[in-house]
Amino acid sequence: MADQNPIDIRRLASLLDDPDEAVAISAMAELLNRESELGELPAELQESASPLMRRRIHQLQSALTMIRRRRYLSTLLRSEKVNFLDALVQVHLQWFDNDSEVSLYKKIALLCEELKHHPSGTLEEVGDAFAACGITATPVTTLKAEQLCIGVMLDEKCGLSPLWCGMICELYPTLDLKTLRYQGRFAVASADAMLVPEDNWQLHPLPRKKEIELWKPENLLQLAVMTLFSGAVNSDSFRYILTISQAFTGCETAESLGTLPYPYNPELEGLS
Repeated sequence: MADQNPIDIRRLASLLDDPDEAVAISAMAELLNRESELGELPAELQESASPLMRRRIHQLQSALTMIRRRRYLSTLLRSEKVNFLDALVQVHLQWFDNDSEVSLYKKIALLCEELKHHPSGTLEEVGDAFAACGITATPVTTLKAEQLCIGVMLDEKCGLSPLWCGMICELYPTLDLKTLRYQGRFAVASADAMLVPEDNWQLHPLPRKKEIELWKPENLLQLAVMTLFSGAVNSDSFRYILTISQAFTGCETAESLGTLPYPYNPELEGLS
């Protein structure tokens, strides 16, 4: 499999049917490295008569899906403008990689249907609607990764305050709402008031301009991914530490861990 004389892609894929696991793993790694050459080959081999080939092709396709999702999230992190709901779907899929985008958008649609039963012409009414739906918010210092994942947030009706703020701004575009942070807490602001999710959706007077920080959806996405990364470190989840750091840096190798201490930085293993 030397780079100077690469093996034919079909012949390489045929090694996935090898009973020797080491051979198959080596072939799969090379196939992932040559992703651009695969074309429709994985879909074709999924119809193979060999159960072993079908299983390993499924593993290959799952790995490709994860890589492409990570790349997409990396692109979003570098975008000047993002749809926050779409971004949260991608954050969720980094942690719960067996879930589907379709299922998550269905959950969002169910929330929208529930909210439609409540008035939403003012910021105060929006707060009342979220309170009536039983939705609660936790502070940004919470390091439970699940509370950053929109599917779990919607199932349990509990999640990080800044994420609810960003969602509200997306769900009610005609109200021209902004997300801000004041005295360490996040809020949704209209022209003359702010709604604080952590304060049971209570409405408060808008502070002076110099006392607040405005947060764009792009900033909230960066906060969500960085907090998810912190949650991965807190739970010692090496796999997620690697994949989330790759999304953040845009690097698809373990080099993205170079600034972390052992055991996350492979180069420091000999110093442990």
